[in-house]
Amino acid sequence: MAKRRSGPKVKTLGVSEFKSHCLALVDDLHRNGGEIILTKRGNRVAKVVPLVDARMPPLRGLFKGRLQIHGDIADVTFADLWEVK
Repeated sequence: MAKRRSGPKVKTLGVSEFKSHCLALVDDLHRNGGEIILTKRGNRVAKVVPLVDARMPPLRGLFKGRLQIHGDIADVTFADLWEVK
C-alpha cells in the first residue's frame, strides 16, 4: 500500500483572530510550514505563507555543468572487478 503524502497544513482564520494572535501564528508558520488563509466576513482575502530561505539554493539543477559522464552509464558491468572461479 502506497503512503499518502499529506499536503501543506492549511489554517483558515478571520483577520481579527489573526491580528490578536499574529506573533504566535507567524512563529508556528516559520517552525512547521504550511499556510494561513485569512477571511473577512467569510470571504478569503489573503494567504500567509513562509518565505523561501534565500540562503538555501534549490536542489534542482544544483550540479548542472559540474558533473561529467564518462562511458556508457546504461550498460554497467562489474566483470572486470570480480574474479570468477
